[in-house]
Amino acid sequence: MTSIQNHQSTVSIRIGGMNCDHCLRAVKAALASVPGLNVESISIGNATVEWADQPVIDRAIEVIRDAGFDAAVDRTSALGGSCCAEDANASDAAGCAAADSSPCCGA
Repeated sequence: MTSIQNHQSTVSIRIGGMNCDHCLRAVKAALASVPGLNVESISIGNATVEWADQPVIDRAIEVIRDAGFDAAVDRTSALGGSCCAEDANASDAAGCAAADSSPCCGA
């Protein structure tokens, strides 16, 4: 019997509109419905997931939105992170590069 191993990627998904435990449970249930997605952690406003194929992450974003929340892949996590990943005000890599608050971003 031959085992095929897929390369797994880990990414953070920013989730808008989550305010309480009910929201947290709704997002957990939505993500649990996505085959091929491993939820590593979830908190209000963020989920860290592991996936092997692009359609899986696309489906994860779709089910979160279908549950009534905004969702987008955190580009700093998708790009392997950067010094600006710690900047809570940077919403993506472009925003990170423009942020004045982080001295490592060339400001």
